[in-house]
Amino acid sequence: MIRIRKALSGDMENILIFLQDNDSEDKDIDNNDDCFVYYDNDMLLGCGISFAKGDYCFINNIIVAERFRRSKVGTAIAKTILNSYECNGAKYALCWRRCNGFCESLGFRSTAADELPVSVRDMLHDQGNIKSLYFVSLEGYFKGCG
Repeated sequence: MIRIRKALSGDMENILIFLQDNDSEDKDIDNNDDCFVYYDNDMLLGCGISFAKGDYCFINNIIVAERFRRSKVGTAIAKTILNSYECNGAKYALCWRRCNGFCESLGFRSTAADELPVSVRDMLHDQGNIKSLYFVSLEGYFKGCG
């Protein structure tokens, strides 16, 4: 049975092992981050690390076990993240890192940091995340789904 959801405290050990096994740069998850998980039965196939600030949600990273890449696991995680934050009031989403084609397949468009509000730009700059930014409006994003 496939389950895609926000991680629970009982998932953290599995997530940390998963990140280590998949050579992820995100071996330490910030306490302010949300983590979303994709399980097939009891096997963790992927996770997404994200957070929200004001009207924005930020997808920091989505990691999928190598043998399950290109099988829509990452897409399912990303859409779960976007839906969760939209339901909680986010109006926009940003993604960064080396994810060009993936972000574009989800409807994100490349954007420059100077197109963002100063508070968002400053927060991204503080984290060193102002390269390769991708933006999508969540207004109507899920329209037609269902």
